[in-house]
Amino acid sequence: SYISTTRQKIVEVIFTSSKSHMGGQYQFLMDYLTFLVHYFLLASCVSVMVAIFTVTRKITLFSLHPVFLTIGVFLFIAEGLIVARNKILINFFSPIMQSSQKRKLRNLHATLQITGSVFLFLGLVSILSHKVEIGKSLFPMTAHSLVGTVALAAVVTLVWAGRIKIATMEISNTKVMKWHGDLGLLVFDLLVLSSLLGIFSFFGSKQFFYIVN
Repeated sequence: SYISTTRQKIVEVIFTSSKSHMGGQYQFLMDYLTFLVHYFLLASCVSVMVAIFTVTRKITLFSLHPVFLTIGVFLFIAEGLIVARNKILINFFSPIMQSSQKRKLRNLHATLQITGSVFLFLGLVSILSHKVEIGKSLFPMTAHSLVGTVALAAVVTLVWAGRIKIATMEISNTKVMKWHGDLGLLVFDLLVLSSLLGIFSFFGSKQFFYIVN
């Protein structure tokens, strides 16, 4: 109706005016929050690796498992999820990427996610090799391994769906598999949960809360 259309236009004008009034302060706030996210991801990755090697005191198949997974989850996969807001990455790689802005973002997202998946695969291989080395069962028996197995299986689905999604966009500019993004967020939550369960099972409750906090 005319009334609802007019009301919607008024809301849009108010929102646009408010955002314009905020100007540089709004942009500064978004850049600051983005910086905090990057700092948190890097700090989480470094703290976990330092804690692991503080206990193991050497590089083993077992110690490589959390190192590879931490790098894969908290650096590459996490950065791939927020790549659209990470102006540093897109601005750095734009000069060597010959395509539109949207295509650059898609390609950068795919590259980060695939690289992260490679580190997840290396982490899986290292823990399976460790279990073979000490004669333990390869089947998941703990909450950490069960959640991790489900998450890794979902990662394979995401990679497959992502390749089809990008290929379809390149050929016909048609969006397919719109569930891909929602599943990606869920899988990231599962990967983080599996990481927390792994830290808890390795360090125990006391050191777990010390590392997390």
